[in-house]
Amino acid sequence: MTMPVDIDPGRRAPAPATPVTTAARDAYFLWELRKYVLLQATLAASVTYSAGLSPPGGFWDDNDGVRLAGDPVLQVTYARRYTLFFYFNATAFIASIITVNLLLVHSLSRRRWWLRALQAAMILDQLSLMGAYAAGSCRDVAMSAYIVALVAMVSSYVCAHVLLFTLCALRRHDSGGDGEDVMPEEAHEAVERSRKYLLIFATLVATVTYQAGLSTPGGFLSDSQDSDHLAGDPMLHDHHPDRFMGFFYFNTTAFVASLVVIMLLMSRTVTRHGFQSCALWVCTGAALIGLTGAFSVGSSRSVKTSIYVIALVAAILLYIGLQFLVFLCKPVEKWVHSVQETLQKYLRLDRTESQQDHRVHAVSDPQALNADQLLQKSRMYLLLLGILAASVTYQAGLDPPGGFWQADAADGPHHYLAGDPVLHITYPRRYLVFFYCNATAFVASLAILILLLSNIFSTQGIKYCALQVAMILDLLGLIGAYAAGSCRPGRKMRTWNGN
Repeated sequence: MTMPVDIDPGRRAPAPATPVTTAARDAYFLWELRKYVLLQATLAASVTYSAGLSPPGGFWDDNDGVRLAGDPVLQVTYARRYTLFFYFNATAFIASIITVNLLLVHSLSRRRWWLRALQAAMILDQLSLMGAYAAGSCRDVAMSAYIVALVAMVSSYVCAHVLLFTLCALRRHDSGGDGEDVMPEEAHEAVERSRKYLLIFATLVATVTYQAGLSTPGGFLSDSQDSDHLAGDPMLHDHHPDRFMGFFYFNTTAFVASLVVIMLLMSRTVTRHGFQSCALWVCTGAALIGLTGAFSVGSSRSVKTSIYVIALVAAILLYIGLQFLVFLCKPVEKWVHSVQETLQKYLRLDRTESQQDHRVHAVSDPQALNADQLLQKSRMYLLLLGILAASVTYQAGLDPPGGFWQADAADGPHHYLAGDPVLHITYPRRYLVFFYCNATAFVASLAILILLLSNIFSTQGIKYCALQVAMILDLLGLIGAYAAGSCRPGRKMRTWNGN
């Protein structure tokens, strides 16, 4: 049975003149968001494919008569967890491939079963990702219970969300309405922009946290030591248990929060309940906090380096808080404007009349008046740059160049534990330069995301040079981290610098 929906892939379809069914509206809604659904399915397929070929726990290095070299370690030491991880991960991979195939054929979007199949594949994909993460990211029952509790909270919230919308729609239908809220065009466009930005952000956060949860920093034990230390256990859990627990809970919170954001944004009801109840912004904030916390405790082993990351985040939050205070507090805003007018008055004393006329002409230039439009056009590209920078610096911080030590040992005056970064002992200066530059780039990219995800901060941030400063710090941090971590001998470094 065909549906009364006809959408041209090259343009936005006009609103239908005749009433259409709820299924038709859902199909039209998903087709409008097909680029972001395709991005989500593609990234989910890539991470599940990689996790299936390189499962958590690693592989056996040799044969001993019972196991063969190259077999998954987790299959022997934690057989049930490995089985659950394998089936959940495989289901998520297949569901992602099905979603991609359904989105590539436009002619199928006019059929009712296409909508139901796409919705089922998307839900199955996200639930399977949660199951694979719960089975493969931890070994303890308490940690698994935390993930199950988060998933239960997510399921309860989504069910309550759908039930509330259904009751509201039935009430509007009984009162004579069509069950749809009429929104102003400007508000509708703002909601759609925010939806797209948050979808991209949540998708990439879910991707990096899924990979980081299955490949914990520090690596895994290669051999069983006793009944409490089995092969495949995270080495960080033995020598730095507090850091491992902190990393796990922060990373898991960011992963689940990002999936909640995706679930809410894939529903048309988000325009009525998601933004109005601030649920989306709470989950987005939880994802940002989870990313920051997991990076600060998982990328370093000393208190000094963790304090540096926390201090950077605190400075960013303080600056954003001051901006928020300036934007919304009228006395502070008036005081800032008075200070600006006073400075401009003194700076203009040596200006000639022709310079002032030239300035007035520049202000009246239509190109200058279109600065906000230019910002809106480049906002998506800046957001993508910030997200990609945050993802690569997050992964590099948790898995630094040089790898990790596989056993406890001592090298002269240096003592190190299994799971500590090798580069920290062999090239301590290079490691510190890499860590501080990478951490600076990571925090700067988070600042870019915070500024761009808010309409107020994105426009005012340009005015106060916040975005420019964050972009410069981000790029310089990336360059410094690459220069320090990509080579070892000092001769190569001098050659790279042109000396």
